[in-house]
Amino acid sequence: MIRVNITLLRELKACEAEIDQFQKMFPKGMNITTRSILKTLDYGLDLDWAVEVFCTKKGYNLYIKKSDTIYEKLCDDQIALYKRRDNDEMSHVESDTMDKELEIAYNKTSAKMIMEITTKHIRKEYA
Repeated sequence: MIRVNITLLRELKACEAEIDQFQKMFPKGMNITTRSILKTLDYGLDLDWAVEVFCTKKGYNLYIKKSDTIYEKLCDDQIALYKRRDNDEMSHVESDTMDKELEIAYNKTSAKMIMEITTKHIRKEYA
């Protein structure tokens, strides 16, 4: 299991804004778990960078492919939901709610996928 902390992020040359946000969220560092990944996604940290750094090239490519697939499927589901509604017009609040629900669903699904990929495709120096 990878333990991520501020020192490691600085060694890997993460950007300072991301380091500051990480430090607020995980002042003592964190183990990479589905729950911690979900928390970082919810706060908008750049996990593309993290997956690229910690995983093999094969793992990173798989992550990109699966991320795109997850997002496309969730968008398709959201479009289907819009079409099933009786009224074509949707209030701003309803639209925002659906967008938030899409983001939550994407983050939950992505967190599980990222955990799976980091478990199977972690670079040797971080294993």
